[in-house]
Amino acid sequence: MPITSDPDPRDKSKTVYEVKKASGNVDDQSEVRMAELFSKAGNRVHFTDGIGKADLKINDVLTDVKHVKNASSLKSAITRGKRQGPWVLVDGTSAKLTLIDAKAGIQEFEEEARRHPGPVATIARILIVLGDLQLVVHDRAPRGGAGSGSVLWTGSILHV
Repeated sequence: MPITSDPDPRDKSKTVYEVKKASGNVDDQSEVRMAELFSKAGNRVHFTDGIGKADLKINDVLTDVKHVKNASSLKSAITRGKRQGPWVLVDGTSAKLTLIDAKAGIQEFEEEARRHPGPVATIARILIVLGDLQLVVHDRAPRGGAGSGSVLWTGSILHV
């Protein structure tokens, strides 16, 4: 599916997607990489202007993209997604995150969230793209018997 985009707030003649795709900033490149991966998998992807809200909409759900440089920064990356939208998408490709890293980061995040639930209460789903492009999905809301703290599924990037 083609990627759509809001106009860039600084230059209305360009889209946010065009500006980020041309950027050398690693976080911008991460957003573009994740948008293109999810779009290629058949998801509707839209770049928002990102001002005070999530970077993308994936299938109409506000999704904030976070780039991690290493496994030890995973918990803080997820936490930084608070109040941006219900989904946080972590790009672990350049850090070469593994499934073990993702599970440990999610567990560390959930332990912190149990102690301080308020700030991260708006995060409903965490998606982590691993170094091998596999996807880990952690649904924080109970669904189909799965509850907080469970990894729902891992696999290739599919229509989420």
